[in-house]
This record gives sequence, C-alpha cells and structure tokens, in this order.
Amino acid sequence: MLDKIIKSCEYVVLYAILKYVKERNITDFSNITKEEFKEMLKGNIEIPLFEERYNIIRNVSKIVNEKMSGNFYTFIKGLTIDTELFEIIVKYFPNFKDERIYNNKKIYFYKLAQLLTSDILHIRELKENIKVDYSHLVGCS
Repeated sequence: MLDKIIKSCEYVVLYAILKYVKERNITDFSNITKEEFKEMLKGNIEIPLFEERYNIIRNVSKIVNEKMSGNFYTFIKGLTIDTELFEIIVKYFPNFKDERIYNNKKIYFYKLAQLLTSDILHIRELKENIKVDYSHLVGCS
C-alpha cells in the first residue's frame, strides 16, 4: 500500500515540475532553493521524501548543465540502443547507480536505470518514429 502511495506521489511531483517548467520556462534547477521547490510542489499534501527529491533535482540539473551543455536530449539523441543509453544514465547520474555489496561481492540491481532507459527509448520510438533496441533490459516486466 505504501508503495502505491509513493508511486502516486511521484506522478504528482512529475506533473508539478512539468507544470512549473511550462508556466515559467525554467529548466535549470541546480540553484533552486528549498522554498522555491516547496512552492513548485505546493498542493494539498505533504510531499514524501522532500529532502531527497530536492537534492536529486538539483543534482540532475547540475549534471545536465555541466556535463551535457544544458540539454539531456541533445546529449543522447544519437543513441538508439538500450545498452548505450543505460551506460550514460548510470555513468552520469549516481542516483541510478544501484549497487550493493553482499558476501563481499558487488550486486547490480539497476531497476530504475533500466526503467528510465526503457521509457526514454519507447518515447523516442513513438515521437520520432525511429527504430530503437531495448532488448537487453532485464529489469522491466
């Protein structure tokens, strides 16, 4: 039940961010304050994991600006194979690098990185009418 509530909140957060971007034409969140982020997400519920989400949006924006010349799409637009896009996501965005040590061995989960890779490629396939390959992803049902 808690998972469903958190997932629902993720959609609310995404919608609020997209609305904010559309209304104000602002896409750089690397210097957003907590007060501005709270205002962006203003609604009738308290956003779960606020601190974590705040830090993630600032970090992602900073990476896109510094490493990708401010445009994630331009940076990845030539990629149509899941393994290539997946590698970019894991390399540049530490929040998607889901690794743990178990019995002195590194275990790789990468569920969110695989889902993001799949989502991006599906959207590009539909919107750009291009052929993409997402056949190497194992974490997607």
